[in-house]
Amino acid sequence: MVKTGTRALVLATAGMLTLGLAACGDGGAAKGGNASVAEAAGDEATQEKFNHYVEGFNKLIDDNWGVGSNFRSYQQLDIPAKSADDSISFPENITTLEGAIEALKEGRALRGDDLAGPADAAVDKLLPRLEALLTQWRTLDPYYETRRYREDGLAQGKAADAGLKTAYEAAIAEIEAFDATLTTYLRQRDAAQLTAYRNAGHGELANLMDAMQKADHFSDAVLAEDNATADRLLP
Repeated sequence: MVKTGTRALVLATAGMLTLGLAACGDGGAAKGGNASVAEAAGDEATQEKFNHYVEGFNKLIDDNWGVGSNFRSYQQLDIPAKSADDSISFPENITTLEGAIEALKEGRALRGDDLAGPADAAVDKLLPRLEALLTQWRTLDPYYETRRYREDGLAQGKAADAGLKTAYEAAIAEIEAFDATLTTYLRQRDAAQLTAYRNAGHGELANLMDAMQKADHFSDAVLAEDNATADRLLP
């Protein structure tokens, strides 16, 4: 089960704080700070690539329409135990998954620097899994929506059950691997930004970003049921 939604959204928001230090004064510190941030964030194409990657990832782990949410809903249906007389509502969100795939492909098409290598490799493994799941959704959604399962005694649905669960599990495994690469990049970038703010004397911005990073780590600890770390991070 994907457990990374809250953390990913916090990280994406933290990245939006990359304000121009030069506009805040202290030109020498700003110049050095911007250089360190650029080194951690990569060139312009790399930063744009990760914007697309974060967009796609957040669609994949959406609390209502993401892959993990739909998988939980599908498991609760318990298709093997159902009969053709039951009223079955097939959980999917084709539009959201299509949007996630499109965002990932747009990011992958951009030529980034070496910082993007691990995320690009993860996307290369993730996309086929997502497309396989999407293919099954497109087949099964009209089958359930038009109640064709009542005509064949739910035979197609039961025959597809194991394969669909396997497709979900494979997609979720690659989503989690992709999450790890995003986390590494975003945390390194944001740590450099935090240091730049502090070195340039922008205490309020530094404190805000520090609080957001602690919220990120707190979410990690809660999801991992690491109570000791979660307690330590509480204000």
